[in-house]
Order: sequence, then structure tokens, then C-alpha cells
Amino acid sequence: MAKGVIVVDIPEKDCRECPAFCAYNRCGIAQRYVAPIVGKIPDWCPIKPMPERAYHENYCDGGRYDKGWNECIEAIEHIQTDI
Repeated sequence: MAKGVIVVDIPEKDCRECPAFCAYNRCGIAQRYVAPIVGKIPDWCPIKPMPERAYHENYCDGGRYDKGWNECIEAIEHIQTDI
């Protein structure tokens, strides 16, 4: 099965700031009840942070790994939609 990516801003404080937070305290992604606790995001939250860019000075590949990794992250971050 093919995979896809949805890029959203991670809420800073709690689920109520999330674009997937729905009526009746439900997570629109996980389809689970959310008890919104101020300043806490549940451990089961399906939204994961983007990986960090890579900067390995001691790799013997001339930086090709880092370049490819960083280009992939940049491509994901710059996904635009017409929604």
C-alpha cells in the first residue's frame, strides 16, 4: 500500500490548538476521546515532529547522505495544497 504524509503544525500547549481537534473532545486523526489537559499532549498523539536536519562532518561520503536527507526534509516541509 502506498504511503502519504500530512504536514500540520504541532500544537504547542495542548490538543485544543490542534487542527484535528473535533467536537466532543475527539481526535480527528486517531478517532479517540481526548481529555484536554492544559499544557499536555497525550502520549498516543499520532502527530510526530519532523526529523532534524543532518550535519555529519566525519562521514566519508563527502556529505552526500546529509544532502539527500536534508533535501527530503525540505521537500516535505514545502508541500503546498490547494485546499
